[in-house]
Amino acid sequence: MGGALGGFLFLLYYSRKRKLRFWHILDIFSLSTAVSLVLIKIGQQLGGAAFGRETDFFLKIRIVGLPNFHHPAEFYEAFLFFNVFLILVYLYKISLRKKWPEGTVFAVFGLCLGLIVFALEFLKVYRVYLYGLSVRQYLALVMMILSCAFLIHKLNILNKINRKNENEISA
Repeated sequence: MGGALGGFLFLLYYSRKRKLRFWHILDIFSLSTAVSLVLIKIGQQLGGAAFGRETDFFLKIRIVGLPNFHHPAEFYEAFLFFNVFLILVYLYKISLRKKWPEGTVFAVFGLCLGLIVFALEFLKVYRVYLYGLSVRQYLALVMMILSCAFLIHKLNILNKINRKNENEISA
C-alpha cells in the first residue's frame, strides 16, 4: 500500500513538473494495473502464497501440507480482475468518444477493486480482525468511498439531481 501511495505522489509531482494530464495518465494506468493484478493473483495461487478458507464447494484446491480443501480465492480474484479489465477498456474507449472527465475510468477501477477485495476477503483466513473485518477490508471501504466521492464530484451528479428536482418543482 505504501508503494502505491508513493507512486501516486511521485506521478502527481512528475505530471505537474512536466505539465502532463495527471488524471488521464491514471486512466491509462488503471488498465495496465488491472492486467497486472490478474497475473499477480495467478502467481500467488500457483506459488501457494495465498489461499482461502476450508471448503466443500465444487471449486476447491488442495494445499500441500494441509489436510482439507480450500477456496482458490486468488483465482477468483484473477477472474474478476480480468472482467474489470475488459470493462475498463470499454469505458476508456467510451470516455474518449464522449469526452468524459479525466479520471473517471480510474475512479471506476478504484470502486471495482474495493468491491472485489472487500467481498473476497471473507473467503480468506486472517488472524487479525476488527469488528469482523480485516485490515484490507477497511482499506477497501475507504477506497470505495473515495472512488464514489470522486465520481460524484467529477460527473456533477449532485448538480444534475438538483436541476432535475428544480425542474419538477417548477413544472
